[in-house]
Amino acid sequence: MIGCPGGDDQLSRRGSAAFPKKKLRVPGLFEQGREGRMNYKEIKDLYDEFERRCPPKNVETAQGIFTVYSAGEGERTLLLLPGGTGRGGVFFRYMLGLESYGRILTVDYPNIGSISGYVRGITEVLRQLSVRKTDLLGYSFGGILAQVLVREYPDKFPKVLLNHTASVDREAPEDLVGQKKAGFEQGLRMLHSVPAFAVAWINKRRIKEILSGMRDPEQRKFWAEFMRSKAKEKGKEASLSLLMAMVDFAANYRFGPEDLADDKGEIMIVESTADGAFSSVEKECVRRAHPNANVVTFEDHSHYALLTEYDRYFEIFREFFFGRKV
Repeated sequence: MIGCPGGDDQLSRRGSAAFPKKKLRVPGLFEQGREGRMNYKEIKDLYDEFERRCPPKNVETAQGIFTVYSAGEGERTLLLLPGGTGRGGVFFRYMLGLESYGRILTVDYPNIGSISGYVRGITEVLRQLSVRKTDLLGYSFGGILAQVLVREYPDKFPKVLLNHTASVDREAPEDLVGQKKAGFEQGLRMLHSVPAFAVAWINKRRIKEILSGMRDPEQRKFWAEFMRSKAKEKGKEASLSLLMAMVDFAANYRFGPEDLADDKGEIMIVESTADGAFSSVEKECVRRAHPNANVVTFEDHSHYALLTEYDRYFEIFREFFFGRKV
């Protein structure tokens, strides 16, 4: 099953006026023959511009120090939560592209190791920044955190977009949950047993594997450098922290639509049939836990399409969060 259940045209809880509740399939950019991609130097220059215009600010919490990047200003705020890289710089083009519409924030995560710890840390960051309400985009691991945040603080997050992420709902097969938990635990044992230089080698191999699906060599070169540098900065402890959080998630969290029964906000799910990071069952869990969400399904985008297919994703994000079509 792809998309949310069909039915009537009436908007329902967490449906959107800009995006009425619907299932939308979108062919990939390569199917449409779109061009105009940036070369390596252009991408690097734009990232340097992000670093210049969005200097990092450290925010200390009981869970650790979050590094915050901010662009734009205004009454509307949008928080972008990164995935397993743990680095908000993955959103640099969106930070610069959306800054004219409101205050755009993203973060680097500290090493925490539990879902509840990340959630408490993020809410403390928002408190210290005097953000009472913010829209929320969660990508991959950030999408898992977003699902917890909107359930614990539904009034704080009016609009939530879950991008290429996974979930475990109350209907998920127990064997799936057990397999995921066992896999994360095995990864933890392996990481604990190997030295830091071996983790660096594993990360390098993993990055090459991850980016092998990027068909644009200029994009692939930039993101390989970005991910290698961030993996080196984070070190072994960051990998352990992420795996510990995923064990926690598999063991202790189950979602369902009843969690948001009294919530008046809006949710969108953006996914791809070609996203190999999560199984079709895990992606179905996301849709089943949010049956009133608007769903956009790409046919050929990888898990990292948000990084490389900027124009298409920018259009979706801008319209959903700010109600403006390109």
